[in-house]
Amino acid sequence: MRVILLPVADRPECVFALEAAFRLAAAHKASVLGCHVRPHRSDSGKFTCSAARALFRRFATAAGFRHAKRPALGQSSLALWHEQVGTPDRIMAICGPTSDLSMVSRPKPRSSGAARDFLLATLFNSARPMLVLPQRRIASLGTRILIAWNRQREAALAVSAAMPMLQKADQVTIVACGAEDSPGPKAAQLRDYLTHWGVSTRTLHTRGRDVDGEIARAFRDTAANLLVMGAYSRHRVRERIFGGVTETMLFRSNLPVLMYHP
Repeated sequence: MRVILLPVADRPECVFALEAAFRLAAAHKASVLGCHVRPHRSDSGKFTCSAARALFRRFATAAGFRHAKRPALGQSSLALWHEQVGTPDRIMAICGPTSDLSMVSRPKPRSSGAARDFLLATLFNSARPMLVLPQRRIASLGTRILIAWNRQREAALAVSAAMPMLQKADQVTIVACGAEDSPGPKAAQLRDYLTHWGVSTRTLHTRGRDVDGEIARAFRDTAANLLVMGAYSRHRVRERIFGGVTETMLFRSNLPVLMYHP
C-alpha cells in the first residue's frame, strides 16, 4: 500500500476520516492524496476548497507528513493535494484507479447528498478497495481484522486488497455464516491460503439465519476494529429491494469496513 485517496470537505465527519487516514498511512509508510471535488467553478466553491485544503494541511502537518505537489522516487509519507471540478462519478473514475485504497465517511442514515454520492462513486468507479469509516473517532484501525467469507469472488478480491493490513494485524478471524454448500473455496481453504502469506487466522462458523447480526456479533466478540468483505455479491437492485449484507454495512452499521466491488 503506497497511496491512500481521501475525498476532503470542511465537514465534521471528515475530521475523523483524516485522523484515520494519516494513522493508517503512517503504519504502512504510504502517502495520502487529499482530493476536494466541487460541482462547478464559483467564488463560493473556491472558498470551500480553501477551507478543505487548510483542514487537510493541518492534519498532514500534525501527522509529520511532508507536503508535496507530486511524488518522487524513494519518497514516502507525503501529503498531496488535488482540487477537481466535476461529479463524484467522474472524479473517482479518474483518481481512484491510481490509488491503492480510498477512504470515505459513512453517510448519515437516510442521507441522499454528496456523502452518499461519494461513497457509491468510490465503490463502483474507483476500481480499487474502499474503506468506509463511521462518523466517530477510531482509536485503532486494522490491528484486529474480521473477514466475512461467503465464498464469492468479491470477498476473495477484498481479501487480496486487504493483504498489506492482514500481514500487519495482531489478530485475523474468518467468519463463515451458514452452510458452505455454494460453489467456491471454504473458510478452511481461505485459512490455508492466508497461511502462505504468513497470516495466522482462526475461524468462526455461524448458522447463517441472520447474517448481518452474526457478522456484527462476531465483530464485537473478537474485539475487531476492521471488517473485510466483498460488496454486492448479489445484484445491487435486488439488495436494495430485499435487503442485503452490503446495504446494511454501507448505510446502517457503525463498523469500519473494507469493501471491494470489481
